[in-house]
Amino acid sequence: MSATITWVDSSAEQQRRMMELLNSWAETETLDELGVGTIRDAFSDFFFPGTSTIQTRARYMLFIPWMYRDLEAQKVPSWKVADRTRHYEGDIIEALVANCPDEDGIIGAQAGRSLRQMPGSIYWTGLASWGIRSFQGLRRAYHRSLDRFYQRLKDYRHLDGEAQRETPPPHNWHRKLPEPADDWPKPKTLELRRSEAVFLRDRIMEEHPDTLLARLIDLWFNNTEVGRLWMVPQLSALSTELQAEIDRARSFAELMQAANLVYALVLAEMPESAESPEVYHEQLLDWAEANASRRSAHARHANQNEWLTVKRRRPAAGALHFEHEWRTHLMSLSDLSALVDDHDAKEMIRRREVRVKRSRARVHGGRRLERWQGAGRVGTLAFRWATARVIIADIVDGLERDGDA
Repeated sequence: MSATITWVDSSAEQQRRMMELLNSWAETETLDELGVGTIRDAFSDFFFPGTSTIQTRARYMLFIPWMYRDLEAQKVPSWKVADRTRHYEGDIIEALVANCPDEDGIIGAQAGRSLRQMPGSIYWTGLASWGIRSFQGLRRAYHRSLDRFYQRLKDYRHLDGEAQRETPPPHNWHRKLPEPADDWPKPKTLELRRSEAVFLRDRIMEEHPDTLLARLIDLWFNNTEVGRLWMVPQLSALSTELQAEIDRARSFAELMQAANLVYALVLAEMPESAESPEVYHEQLLDWAEANASRRSAHARHANQNEWLTVKRRRPAAGALHFEHEWRTHLMSLSDLSALVDDHDAKEMIRRREVRVKRSRARVHGGRRLERWQGAGRVGTLAFRWATARVIIADIVDGLERDGDA
């Protein structure tokens, strides 16, 4: 019997985090085996608000409000709008696949209309974060609200001219949302027209002016080949605060890379494991060599009283405690390569997995360990950079276009 996850009700933010968790299970280097995902997400939300790992291209931030504005214009009733929405999104998928099959980032390119999670749910939280969606609440709550919305529109139209001038009409979407291209609702590309890029840039600058997302758009960053956010060449042009937070995130990612490597090594060294520990020995030695020059940075970020931007986003207290404990232990080592044979470090990792997973912890052995496929090459956390760099490049490329042709 296959396992399923269901929830009765939750906020839009909780749903976004759940979908990111489900998505991460398919990606080895983003697995949250040690329960530090809330810290990772706090950094990610600070740098790139409104994004998620399951977003692909910036233009979906316009497709969704265009679709709903069309349905509102047709006065599709609340009881019917969910089905109409799914049909509409299926049409968009098929149009993109037919019109621009070689473009990256088409959501549903393989699954088509059978796609379980349509773009509307993937971008719903981001639309509010960027100020594009005025309606506050879950998507299903928006669907339920439409009948009342139509009545409010009707009441507004019955107001006299003076009252209409003094009272803005009810709306669910930003008033300056650009009009769709002539090909709508059968889009021919995921590339942004200039007016669309300007709109998205303005929304980000208005809602999140001091974030890395806004600053990189302002600096016209459009290199999607940069592997990690701390490798961006424009770092020196950023504010002191942003530079400090990027270095703090980098330090956290590097130390958690070591934690994940030790975790994989602990499992590989268990008697019932079929995996060789050697691959993790080698990776840990490589990590130690690379981080020898980073010790001062790791020590600089040891005081969690200075982690204000992270703590404002309420990461789990247990995750913060583990991060501090792990950092303190690593900084106590005279030679980082000693991690390969460090009994205390391995015990710390065992305790952490048991605390996070309890009876499901792989360090207990048994079937859960037998199903372990190994960690492979363990990378650093990316903080949604793979998504953000594409979205930033989409907007910058759109700003460089001449007009809306």
